[in-house]
Amino acid sequence: MPLRGVALTRLALTGVTGDEAATARMPATKATTTEQRSVFFIEPIVPNGDPNYMTKRVLHSTERRVSIWSCGGSMDISEVMRQTAATRHYEPKDVDNEVLYRVLDSARFAPSGGNRQGWRVVVVKNADTRKAISDLYQEPWNDYVAKRYGPLENLPPDRRAKVIESNTFAAQIFTIPVHLAIWIDMSVVEVTDINAGRPSVVGGGSIFPFVQNFQLAARNEGLGTRITTLLSHREKEMQKLLGVPDGYALAAVVMVGWPTKLVTKLTRNPVEDFTFVEKFGNPIEAPK
Repeated sequence: MPLRGVALTRLALTGVTGDEAATARMPATKATTTEQRSVFFIEPIVPNGDPNYMTKRVLHSTERRVSIWSCGGSMDISEVMRQTAATRHYEPKDVDNEVLYRVLDSARFAPSGGNRQGWRVVVVKNADTRKAISDLYQEPWNDYVAKRYGPLENLPPDRRAKVIESNTFAAQIFTIPVHLAIWIDMSVVEVTDINAGRPSVVGGGSIFPFVQNFQLAARNEGLGTRITTLLSHREKEMQKLLGVPDGYALAAVVMVGWPTKLVTKLTRNPVEDFTFVEKFGNPIEAPK
C-alpha cells in the first residue's frame, strides 16, 4: 500500500479510536514516539490548506507495529525512487533552511550498524566557500575523465559531446546554491572486508543509506540533487575549508537546488539483468 502525505515525524498512536483519530490534529514538526499496542495505517490530510497540521484517518492493521514516515511532498515512495535523477540544471535561487531541515529530518532514519549514526553534515551556502569547493573539484574531475575516456578527440562524436557537457557542468558546480559535505565518524565504521584482498566495498554501508535517504527525501520536496565522491581526493583541504576535526572522512558532497526541470522518467536495466535465483546466472523471471 503506498504511503502518501507528509510529516516530518514518526507517528505512533496508542489506544486511539476511529472517531478520535478523525478529529485529532498533530503539529507536523513535533515528533512523537509513543509505544503502541495497536497498529494503524495513517493517511494525513491537510485541513483548510494548513500544511502545519493534519487530520488523521486511522485504519486497523493486522501487524503489531508500524511507523509511518512522510515528507513535505506527497509522492508515492515508488515514484520518488523512480524519479530521483542526477540533476545538472538548477534555478539560481536559494533553498530555505526549513526545507533542508525537513529533508534531513527524514534522512536521519537511515539504517546504520549498531544504530551508531556516524554521519555529520556541513551545509554550505556561502558563495565563496562553494567556489573554493568547486576549485578543489576540478583536478580530480579532470583526472577521472582522462582515465575513463582518454583524449576527447579519439571519442565518437556523440560520446565526445556528452563528455564535453559533463565537463561544462563540472566547471560550474559552484553555481548550485547548496552543497552538503557529508562526513562519517571513522570511530563507528567497521570495515569487515579489510582483509579481503581487494578494495573495500562494505564501509560505505555506514553512510550511503543516509545519503540515499537524503536524495529521496529531497526529490519528494521537488528538489534536485547530484552526488560526487571525487572530493575525497581533497579530503584534507575540505577539512581545513569547513573546519572539520580529525577522525572524520569525507564520504560525499551532494549538491542541492531547485531544478529547472524535474526528470520524471529514468532508464534502468530490467530486474532480470541483475537478479538471480539460488545461483548466479539463473535470472529471475518477471511476473506474467
